[in-house]
Amino acid sequence: LSGLVAQQASTPAPTAVLTVEECAHELRVSRSTVFGLLRTGQLRSFCEGRRRLVARVDLEAHIRMAVEAS
Repeated sequence: LSGLVAQQASTPAPTAVLTVEECAHELRVSRSTVFGLLRTGQLRSFCEGRRRLVARVDLEAHIRMAVEAS
């Protein structure tokens, strides 16, 4: 039991927002592909300073829609 608790404590909680690079990693696509999704409005994002960020809920919604469409 203590091993399980230690493992859960070392597993980071998912972040609420992701960078373009993190989205690309999670989707297993290139940064260019993510920028294309952003440009066409298929994936929502916002700017914080000079950084383009994607809310995790928007990334998950995009994935759900892609699965439903296939």
